[in-house]
Amino acid sequence: MPYSHLATATNILWKLLDSYGHSPGDVFRAAGIEPELLKQPGARIRYGYVNRAWQRASELIEDDCFGLQGPKFWHPSYLYGLGYAWLASHSLCESLQRFVLYLDIVSEGKGIKLEEDPAGYRICFDFKSEGLRVSAQVDCLIAVIYHMCRLNYGEELQPLSISFQHPPPVCAEEYQRYFTAPVHFSAPGDCILFPLAAVDKALPGTNPPVRPDARSVERGLPGPAQGGQPGAPGESRHHRCPALRAGGQ
Repeated sequence: MPYSHLATATNILWKLLDSYGHSPGDVFRAAGIEPELLKQPGARIRYGYVNRAWQRASELIEDDCFGLQGPKFWHPSYLYGLGYAWLASHSLCESLQRFVLYLDIVSEGKGIKLEEDPAGYRICFDFKSEGLRVSAQVDCLIAVIYHMCRLNYGEELQPLSISFQHPPPVCAEEYQRYFTAPVHFSAPGDCILFPLAAVDKALPGTNPPVRPDARSVERGLPGPAQGGQPGAPGESRHHRCPALRAGGQ
């Protein structure tokens, strides 16, 4: 069955189109998406329709860097329980592992890897199963993840590098300005590399006794599309956050 993701997540694209002066309803309907789905709890949309909407948006919006504006319109509720579990995590390590563990319930078929090596702690995305072809769509996801990390950690978070598989756009300097880190284009993977010290740091404002465990996250997430099959779970090659791996705390 075709992969799908939560309709609420497409609110970012809707608001991006609106912010650039285009009619989101027209774009979504032309792509085969009924706008009312975005308001229905648990509704899902096949990637093929979403990708067509992003393709049309990239044709209408005269800004090659418009995907970087996506975090302005992100809200934790778009990811249901996962969004709030992320914000309640004790460290970036814990946040990223929750993201890998549960994103497949929110958005089927995403290939995500967490890797630890002497250079740092890396999260990488594989978009092949989703058929993503629009650079702005990839940019938006990477920018939103970076934004989510800074919400947890603080504005002082400095990644070591950001990499994109797509070639550099004419506005490449905007990427450097947004991510405040070296940005590499035409790279082998779409990745964010964080310093090990940053992912290990205990985050302020978390309260361990009330942090949601794995079961509470699952209860707050809708299941996959009817008749659909969840994609392969994310992979993790590291030795951090053992409590989360062992029991979901």
